[in-house]
Amino acid sequence: MALSHSTPAPTDVGPRRQPRAWRDPALVALAALAAQAILLLPVPLIIRAIAALTLMLLPGIPAAALLLRGQGATWAERGALAFGAGFAVMIVGGLALAYLPGPLDRRVALVGVDALLVVLLGAWLGASKDRGRTTKDQKETLQRSTTLAPRSLVLGQALLIAALVLTGALRLTHLGYAEFQGDEARAMLMANGLQQGRDDVLWLHKKGPAEVLLPALMGAAAGGIDEATARLPFAVAGVATVLALGALGWRMFGPESSRLCPRSSAANSEEGRHGRLPLRDAVLGVWVGALAAWALALDGFFQGFARIVQYQSLVVLLSIVGVWAAWRYYADGRLRWLLLGAALIAAGTLGHYEAVFALVPLAFLFGRRWWVARVSRVGDEGRHGSDEGRHGGLPLRDGLLAAGMFAAVAAFFYVPFALNPHFAETVTYILDRRIGASGGDKAGPLYNSLPDYFARATFYNSTWWMLFMVVGLVAVLGWLGWRVFGPRLQPPLPEGEGGGEGLSDDRGQRTKDQGHDPNGNYLVRHWSLVIGLVAAAWPAVAVVVAGLAGGALQVGRLNLASLLFLPLGLWLLARRLGDNVKTALIWFLPPFLVAGFLVQKPHTHFYTMWPGLALLVAFGLATLWVGGGSWRGGWLRSTVAVIALVVALLQVGYLWTVFVGHQPEYKRVYPASRNPLYPAVYGDNAPRGGYFGFPYRAGWGVVARLFETGALQGTYDSNEEPLITGWYTRGAPRCAADPQYYIVAQNVQDEVKIPLSRIERDYHLFGVVDVDGIAKLRIYSRDPVDAPRRFTLADSVRLNPRGTQGFPSARLLDVPGAPGDHRPSAPRACSAMSGDRPPHRQTRRGRRYHPVLGSDGPPAYQLVGVRPRLR
Repeated sequence: MALSHSTPAPTDVGPRRQPRAWRDPALVALAALAAQAILLLPVPLIIRAIAALTLMLLPGIPAAALLLRGQGATWAERGALAFGAGFAVMIVGGLALAYLPGPLDRRVALVGVDALLVVLLGAWLGASKDRGRTTKDQKETLQRSTTLAPRSLVLGQALLIAALVLTGALRLTHLGYAEFQGDEARAMLMANGLQQGRDDVLWLHKKGPAEVLLPALMGAAAGGIDEATARLPFAVAGVATVLALGALGWRMFGPESSRLCPRSSAANSEEGRHGRLPLRDAVLGVWVGALAAWALALDGFFQGFARIVQYQSLVVLLSIVGVWAAWRYYADGRLRWLLLGAALIAAGTLGHYEAVFALVPLAFLFGRRWWVARVSRVGDEGRHGSDEGRHGGLPLRDGLLAAGMFAAVAAFFYVPFALNPHFAETVTYILDRRIGASGGDKAGPLYNSLPDYFARATFYNSTWWMLFMVVGLVAVLGWLGWRVFGPRLQPPLPEGEGGGEGLSDDRGQRTKDQGHDPNGNYLVRHWSLVIGLVAAAWPAVAVVVAGLAGGALQVGRLNLASLLFLPLGLWLLARRLGDNVKTALIWFLPPFLVAGFLVQKPHTHFYTMWPGLALLVAFGLATLWVGGGSWRGGWLRSTVAVIALVVALLQVGYLWTVFVGHQPEYKRVYPASRNPLYPAVYGDNAPRGGYFGFPYRAGWGVVARLFETGALQGTYDSNEEPLITGWYTRGAPRCAADPQYYIVAQNVQDEVKIPLSRIERDYHLFGVVDVDGIAKLRIYSRDPVDAPRRFTLADSVRLNPRGTQGFPSARLLDVPGAPGDHRPSAPRACSAMSGDRPPHRQTRRGRRYHPVLGSDGPPAYQLVGVRPRLR
């Protein structure tokens, strides 16, 4: 069983040692009351936002306590489950509140979370009588593990804590510096629409509603919103993701793995055969979890995702906790874990469809649970007991209940979404623009996006870090291939002993092809040696060929690079690999193959493969550090440790420079910001598209202030995206034909073309916005100006729902029936959109067509078909 503490377990676990039943529920209730009190005080917005997020996540604590009652869990598991349950409740509960008639305001948000907390705290208080008990097996494991090697266990846990501290520093520092970018602005406009009672804005999204619901709840509960407070829940989810992966690795490769997966543990080592196996597995599990957490903490993609109002951190967090629950089900057969895993992954799909990739390891563990229990007879005492509540019922029943749980949670949003006419546009967008299923000379069913991904990955990360992870993954896959298909070179078992990795089949019998000579060495068959060498080299060959010579595999419109990686599926059929390793591998391969070879424009969508990848690399490093008897104290282990430390330090410096530091703003001034310490495969031309979380501030908050005070009145146009300007101008009418103002920003990422020469000739400089002493934004007026004005960030304003009740965000998103703009009317030739609206709405077969927000030239028309809801 898993470790819970770093000190020996107590010998007395009777009633005298139990905590008072009401203590923990009372502490949570007091925390909820304190958070609500803070929300009523005139404190800074960030303080109110922290209190609001705390209140929203508090239901996860009693939910986790109820699920873990009477069962052992590490502190990391308890924290990860609490965060996972808290965010799942926040998403699903927020969707339920959005469906209610009327605006999503503070009253609705607080009443909803208070009602849920009362129910959960009552259930927790009733079940607290079982809390604090320690089973006999747990106590023995704790005593044995912590007595023999407290230093190794404490060091591993300290490494995990250090990863969490570093993650928090990287992802929370200067969180509110950058202004909203395009996708963030869309989510914020939709969140503002929800606060005005317009839940139909959700049907305009081409993905799940989570990234809209969280800022809507935060703005409603805190009474305001800005860049930092809108991103706060996603940053916290990013930190919780590191904790969750550490907890999962600790559980999957810990002491429990020696019973469930004897062939992936240290069972083949001399220590394992002489009674110290639980210690070795305990240390290995802690180190796998800690190193996997570091792999996620240092990844630049997750650094960027945690600093934006986007879904990725939520998807990965709920996927990891869902797979953790599936592993618990695999270990003991309790149905609650399978249902929990299905519910959490379904909640992840409310962030994005890509969460379904986590169903693959869940399905694998479900199948292996019943196959191992019924066929292999490993651990009969722990698997075939008569306790129905502990060991579950029929697999068909469990599978149907889990499928029903997943469907119920996912259908809460996707059924009404699929019934909406806008869903057809979403399907077309995914198939055409992302997958590339139709049209285009380069479109085809098979692609090779690995070179593009590596180039983009080495912008989010240092090249040193990506090379380290790629080489580490290739080495681990090659090592596993050798172990699976190579010759059996282990020394013979002492007489009378059985078992051991690679020396026995599933029933503990010595395999027929493993004789040994009088000198104690196994006979090496030529075919086994050749196959083992091919298997060990194959991952490296596949990566090098696909990455460097992928063009040679292009046959017409098909790229056959994916065929190089399909043999890795044979690793999943090997008996010599434990189910923990197979779970990590099957979590990595499907999203890797889909994003790499089936999607035309995957860009950053490789992120779903990273939990499995991190576990595989961490398993290889931890085994080298902890489990290799022949390498103990050797040069290889020391060399790898030094290289890993140097690469980690270089990566921390790169992440700080690129994402946290903003003088200069690395992405916006590249290649001027390029550091020679970090070589780039793309040179001075960074890959196009797919950039999130990089710092950029042009001073749009000043523009918001000028429109709010009336200093700017009338229409405008800009080289910035309409979604961004629509948020910061509070919906002022944007017009491409002879506007009153032109607002020109520097170093724009997705620039909209405007007539710069005409602006210089016919318009007058109204003012300049300085950011950190640099002129970042210029405002030009059609009317003459006495003298240009200079503005600083002190003149900016943070938008909040109380001051923007008439803010027509639904109209900016082109929702029919949205409230009109009550500002001074624009010239008849202009609309509040980008481009001109025709005098009358065009219809075809009774369907409505509207201008698409964000078009650079003349307005394109496409089907929206959203029916207004009457309140």
